[in-house]
Amino acid sequence: RVYTFTKGSPDTLVLNASFDGGRQINAVSWNKAVDSNGELVIGAQTGTDRARVFRHNPGAGTLTPIDGDGGTAVNAVNWHIDGRCIAAGLQNNSEGSGGELRIYGFVDEILDLEDDNEIGQDVLTVRWSPNGRLLAMGDNNLGGAIPSVQLYHLDSKVIDTSRVTFDNVNIICNGNVTFNAPAIVFTGESSIDGKDHLISFSPTFSIEIASNSSLLLKDMTLSGLSGKNLSLVDSTSTITFQNVEILLNDTYTMDKGHFEVIQSMYILGGGTFVYQSSESSIITSRVPAPPISLNGLDECQPGSYGHLIIKNGSTFNYDVISSFTLLQLEGGMASFKLDSGNLQITESLELTKGAFMVQGRSTISAGNSISFGDGIPANNCNIRIGSQLEVTGNLINNNV
Repeated sequence: RVYTFTKGSPDTLVLNASFDGGRQINAVSWNKAVDSNGELVIGAQTGTDRARVFRHNPGAGTLTPIDGDGGTAVNAVNWHIDGRCIAAGLQNNSEGSGGELRIYGFVDEILDLEDDNEIGQDVLTVRWSPNGRLLAMGDNNLGGAIPSVQLYHLDSKVIDTSRVTFDNVNIICNGNVTFNAPAIVFTGESSIDGKDHLISFSPTFSIEIASNSSLLLKDMTLSGLSGKNLSLVDSTSTITFQNVEILLNDTYTMDKGHFEVIQSMYILGGGTFVYQSSESSIITSRVPAPPISLNGLDECQPGSYGHLIIKNGSTFNYDVISSFTLLQLEGGMASFKLDSGNLQITESLELTKGAFMVQGRSTISAGNSISFGDGIPANNCNIRIGSQLEVTGNLINNNV
């Protein structure tokens, strides 16, 4: 059914056209292209043409069937901005019966299947980006507690399942989110704000931070890191962790670029974070400063802390041979802490400024040494060992 809506006193909703197909309609999308002839596409629950295009004539009050396709229930449809392409999301069907995410071409009143992707679960929603270059798809994650969303790039009516690129994008997650394939490449200055939710990487998903680009991960519990599925392409790439807990049950390696810690970064779960980059990574902090005058008012400059905390059997592996100073504590309020955690050092590591703290039963294993301070008083590293620490290798105190 198509209704006309007139705003007034009172508002009115009047039936303009209808078509009785004798079946449940799950989704409707209009063709909004400038050269549209009033077409709309529906997704139906039953029938042999469950993705069906109609032409609407508002003057005559008619809906005329044009063309259709598909023998599996269609949950969602969305018409592309150019009017020549339709995305459809289907119910999970049997192997060999076609995929659950389909792209149809619509030219000369003919609906043609252009691309067919096997998802293996119900596709509940599909939506084109405003510029038509990206397609978002939501599924029921095989009935799991956390639905998943996937993003695709469209190339000549074919879905590119390899990767999408986000430039200067801020993502806000208002619930638990699982990222699936394809990979996301971040360029410019971007962020993902978890809003204190669980953010998971599926086994097929990865993030790449491009040259001269940065990504802020903020206020989240992060799960699914392994291998190099959060990668930095070169020395100019930066990842910042702000109030992030990493549930690490595998080995994750960072071999390029650098990371920064703002406020807190926890590594727990029993896995290993391997640092192999030739760039300096920083645990940041700032001491409080006197107020400054701004528009006639005193503006406070509060301090901030930075903590990198290795917990519950997890390991931070400083796997760098060329330099022993690439893990830096910025200022007196920054700290590196082992809380029943492990620090592995392939060769040597020097910590200056800030604090090194130990809780629980923790270990340090160094191929050569771990040292604190460098003989300059301003660079002293405060050592606080509050429980049991087992050290293999040389422990050198250069504090003065």
